[in-house]
Amino acid sequence: MTKQQLSIQTLPGYSPDIGRQVWCLEDVRGTLISKISDLTQEELDGDIEGLHSIGTLLYHVAAVEAGWLYGEVLCRDWDEEIEALFPAESWADGRLLPFKGESIEQHIQRLQKVRDTLCFHFKRMSEIDWRTSREVEDYHVTPEWVLHHLIEHEARHSGQIFQAKRLLRGK
Repeated sequence: MTKQQLSIQTLPGYSPDIGRQVWCLEDVRGTLISKISDLTQEELDGDIEGLHSIGTLLYHVAAVEAGWLYGEVLCRDWDEEIEALFPAESWADGRLLPFKGESIEQHIQRLQKVRDTLCFHFKRMSEIDWRTSREVEDYHVTPEWVLHHLIEHEARHSGQIFQAKRLLRGK
């Protein structure tokens, strides 16, 4: 029996350090997509006491990724094409806002478009830019730290999504 090789790879086309972090980000996304592709509309929009709906969490994951890319890495306004993917606010007064009514295909397309945009910008980034701090209103942040944060953010919300799916299916 051949043992599975568990290791982080460098994605082609990226500088080595950036390519490894983007690989990690993509690994988390692959797990998420593999476990949500079969969700029904009722499961996406379903309410479970004390939890956000799965659709709300998916919308939030994409919005946060776009927000950090444009706000902290690129330090500019969102492109119109990305902004059009977010017809409603995701966050207000320290709370997630409910987002319902979109199909799993729409959620996956949004997640993928934001990710494609992030990858486009990080693929062109130099190692120097990767570690160059950006000054935003409340802090200084590097693109390297942004990817770390996005990996952690998506992994945590993926756990909430998987829990909600189990509860909705009674498993």
